[in-house]
Amino acid sequence: MSVAGAGTHLGLGPVARITTDCGQCYRGGIYARFLRPLAVHYFVSPDTFRLLGVRLVTGRLLDAGDTRTAAPVAVVSQSLANGWFENGAALGRGIQLGDDRNRWYTVVGVVSDFTGAGFGAGQLPAEQAWVGVLQAPPVTGEVLVPPGGVKPTGAALGAGEPMPDRLEREAAPGAWFGRWLGVEALLLLGLAILGLAAFARLWVLSLRPTLGLRRAAGARRGQVIGFVMRQAVLVGVGGVLVGAWFGPAVWLALPDLLPGLPAWDPAVMLMAATLLVTIMALGALAPAVRAAREAPAALVAGAEEA
Repeated sequence: MSVAGAGTHLGLGPVARITTDCGQCYRGGIYARFLRPLAVHYFVSPDTFRLLGVRLVTGRLLDAGDTRTAAPVAVVSQSLANGWFENGAALGRGIQLGDDRNRWYTVVGVVSDFTGAGFGAGQLPAEQAWVGVLQAPPVTGEVLVPPGGVKPTGAALGAGEPMPDRLEREAAPGAWFGRWLGVEALLLLGLAILGLAAFARLWVLSLRPTLGLRRAAGARRGQVIGFVMRQAVLVGVGGVLVGAWFGPAVWLALPDLLPGLPAWDPAVMLMAATLLVTIMALGALAPAVRAAREAPAALVAGAEEA
């Protein structure tokens, strides 16, 4: 059974500044022993780490000995340890929560960064501080009982909600945005098809003088059409390569906005590339066939026949 502050089980803890006893740290070349990063605060019981699947990296997790009368201790995420303590060595150093300058928590463990399932969790800082509910009692809390577990008695608990149902409810806004993003993607794909077809036609028109010279030099109609199609494929492939260069920068940022979105997928990229190159080739085919049937003099003049 896990007892935690409101929102912890969904990865939506409160965000506030903490103070870290960094050690020999520098910011902009200036020595700064105490740093003030923004961090997510999680108030948890010892079982919370196991139920959330948070992995211990070094040190120890909170345990039953971390009571209200025991020395204050905390566990921090890897991002907080690496970025806000000297050489990433957070164990044994202290942190303060919020504006409480009278209470230091000794860091006893470092855990993997935790990304929750709640809507907006991906926007929270990777810096996280985990403290015990007995040493820093939250104003409101939640109890997570595993399947088959017994709901505790003797406590003022409200109506329960199965965790899968709650996760589904939290994921509903993301699903709504996902559906509309799918509709927008289809509209953009349609515009891309029309745009590529128009571009292909204009591009073939610009090649008419070149095609006229080839025809005048003895090139057959099939050779002219083949020349245009090869060039169209090369133009399409060039556009795909440019997109492949800039695409990952945008795609890889999306999971930070909505957790659960797929990472960069080469298979999807290959499918989209094949589609776009095919559209470019088909868009150039019809004007290439018309151009191959015209007289060389008309092609050299550059004007398209009606």
